[in-house]
Amino acid sequence: MSSREYRADIDGLRALAVSAVVFYHALPELLPAGFVGVDIFFVISGYLIGGIIYSGIIDSRFTFADFYGRRVKRILPALIVVVTFTMLAGLVLLDSEQFKILSRQSIAALVGASNFYFWEHTDYFAAASELQPLLMTWSLGVEEQFYVVFPFLIIAIAKVPKKYRVSIMAAISISSFVFMLWLSSRDPVSTFYLLPSRAWELGIGATLAMMKVNGDKIPVKLPSANFMAIIGAILIACAVLAFDNKADFPIAPVGLSVLGTAILIQTQASWINRRALSLQPVVFVGLISYSWYLWHWPIMAYIRIVADESPSQIALLIAIPLSLLIAILSWRFVEQPFRKPSVSSARALWTGGGVLAAAMMMPLAGHLTKGLPDRLPEAVRSAEGIRLQGRGICMRAYQHGTPDTSERCAPQNARIALIGDSHASALGAGLASLADDHGTKLAQHTKASCLPLLGYSHSTMPVPENLRTCGAFVSAATELVLQDPAIEVIVIAAFWPKDDSETTRVLDGDSLGASIPVGEVFAAGIEAIITKADVAGKRVVLVEDTPIFEVDTMSRTIGDALPVRKALRDWVSEYSATGEDGQFRFAADTAVTHSEEVLIRLAEKHENARFFRMRSQFCEGSNCLYMQSGKPLFYDRHHLSAFGSKYVDWSAAFEGTSFAGSGAASNVKSSGD
Repeated sequence: MSSREYRADIDGLRALAVSAVVFYHALPELLPAGFVGVDIFFVISGYLIGGIIYSGIIDSRFTFADFYGRRVKRILPALIVVVTFTMLAGLVLLDSEQFKILSRQSIAALVGASNFYFWEHTDYFAAASELQPLLMTWSLGVEEQFYVVFPFLIIAIAKVPKKYRVSIMAAISISSFVFMLWLSSRDPVSTFYLLPSRAWELGIGATLAMMKVNGDKIPVKLPSANFMAIIGAILIACAVLAFDNKADFPIAPVGLSVLGTAILIQTQASWINRRALSLQPVVFVGLISYSWYLWHWPIMAYIRIVADESPSQIALLIAIPLSLLIAILSWRFVEQPFRKPSVSSARALWTGGGVLAAAMMMPLAGHLTKGLPDRLPEAVRSAEGIRLQGRGICMRAYQHGTPDTSERCAPQNARIALIGDSHASALGAGLASLADDHGTKLAQHTKASCLPLLGYSHSTMPVPENLRTCGAFVSAATELVLQDPAIEVIVIAAFWPKDDSETTRVLDGDSLGASIPVGEVFAAGIEAIITKADVAGKRVVLVEDTPIFEVDTMSRTIGDALPVRKALRDWVSEYSATGEDGQFRFAADTAVTHSEEVLIRLAEKHENARFFRMRSQFCEGSNCLYMQSGKPLFYDRHHLSAFGSKYVDWSAAFEGTSFAGSGAASNVKSSGD
C-alpha cells in the first residue's frame, strides 16, 4: 500500500460516515445511532494513517517532519477558520458565561485536547451537550493524540520480524477493545472520550493497512467480495438504525459499525465499493467530509442556543444544506490551497504554528476576562448577576444525608423553616427576605432532587447515592424543625411528581426497604409531616409547584437584550413570547398534577395546613410571566430565580400568622395583570 494510492470507495465511506453524523444531530429520531459515523472515521483514519506510516518506515522514507507537516496541512487550516468564526459569532450571540466556556473549548480544540475538555465537562449524550458549539472537536482530539503516539508504536513494531508485526498490532487492538468493555460499565464518559478505549477502532484500520502493505492474506477463506460487502453494509445500517444512545456507552452500534467498516475496506473489488461507494457525488461528499463535519455542529448548536433550547425542526433541517454549502466553500478555499505540494512540510509547520498562535488570541482574551462582559448590554449583565445567585444557598448535594446546621442555614430563633428539593431551595431568597422584614430568619433544609416524604426515599434523579441519602435527610430535617421551639411555620415545596408510578423506597430505619409507586405513599409521606407539626404547634404551608416553560426562560431573557440573537430567534425558535410594559409571558405547563390535588385535600383536612397557589402569581391560564422590567423571574425552565422568589406575594400563604400581609413590593396582581 503506497501512501499515494487513492481509493474512491474510502471517500465514499467518509461520505457515509459524515452523513450519518450530520443527520443524527438534526434528526436523531431518523438515525438514532448516527453518532457511529465517528467510529467509521476512526477506522478509516487508522487504515490510511497506519498505511502511510508503516509503508514509509519499511521503505525508509518516513520522517516526522513530513508526517506532521502533512497533518498540519490537512487538519489545521479548516479547524482554525471554524474556531475563529465560531468565536466571532459568539461575540454577538453569547452571554459572558457562554463566551467564557466557548473560549476554553476553543483553546482545547486548537491544541488538540478537546476530548480531555469534554471528558471533564460534558456527557456527549446529555441534553446540555447540544449547546456546546465546539463539541464535535472531541474526535479530532482523539485522532491528534493517535498521531502523536502511533508513529512511535509503528517504529517499534517495525523492528520485530515481519511475520509478527500484524499479530502485534492486532493484539494491541484487542487489548484496547477488552479495556473498552471493562471500562464502559465503570466510567462510560471516559470510555467515550479517551484514546485508550478508542484505540482499538483506529488499530483495526491500522492492522488492515499493515496486512495490505505486507501482502498478507486473511488466514480463513471468506465468501466472495460482493457477499462480504453486503454483510458490511448491513452491519453499518443496523448500527445506525437499530440502536439508540440510551446505553451508558453504546457498545453494540459502535462494534457493528467498526466491523462493517473493516469489511468494506477489505472488499475493494466488490460491486458496492466499485459502484455505490465510488459514485462521483458520493465521493465528492467524502472529499468535503472534514469541512462538513466541522461546520455542521456549530451551526446547529447556535440554532439551539438562539432558540433557547427549543429550535424548530425546519431550522435544524435547513442547517444540513447550509452547512454543506459552507463546507464546499471551506474545502475549496481553505483546505485545498494549503494541501498543495508546493507548500513544504517545514513551511507548513512554521506557518501553522504562527497562525495557531494568532488564532489563540481571542480565546485567551475570552478566558482571561471571563467572557468579555464589557461587550454586553447592562440588561444582560444584570440577568447574569441574578443567575450567579443560583437556586439557593443551602441546598445539599446527592451524597449528603444530613441537613446543614450552620448558622447560615439553621440560624437561631428562626421562625420560618423551608423543607424540600431544588424547587424549594429556589424559594429561599424570597422567604428569607420576608423573614428579614419581620425581624427574624429563615431556616432552610433543602436537598437536590429529594422529595419531602417522611418515611420514604424518593429522588426525582434516582442516582444510587441520592436514593440512599434522601429519606434520611428528610427525616433529619423534619425532626430538626419540629424540635426547634422558635419555628412557627414550615414551608414545604418541591417538584411534585407528575407520574404516580415513579418508584419510591420505603425507609426502614436507616436502610432502604421495598420499592413502591409514589402514588401509593405520597399522601402518607406528606401527612406524616403535617400531623407531627400539628402536635408541635406549628403551621404547614404546602406550595404548589412553579410553571414549567417550553423554553429556558433565563436564556430567553438574556436573548431579549442581545439584538442579533433576538432577531435570529424569530427565525429559528419554535415558540414566541408576548409582552408589553416590561412584562413578558410565555407558554408553560400549568396543569394541576394528581399529587397537587392530594396536597389540596390534605390542606382542607388539617387545620394547621394551607395550600399556596404559586402558579397564579405568574400565570394567566397557560401564559406565564417570565421576565419583569428586563429581569429574569426564573433561573431556567422551572426554577425561580432569586429575583423571582422575591417577586412572590406570600400573603395568602401566611394568612392568620404574624407574617400576614407581607410579600413582594410588586407582583402580578398588584401590577394590573
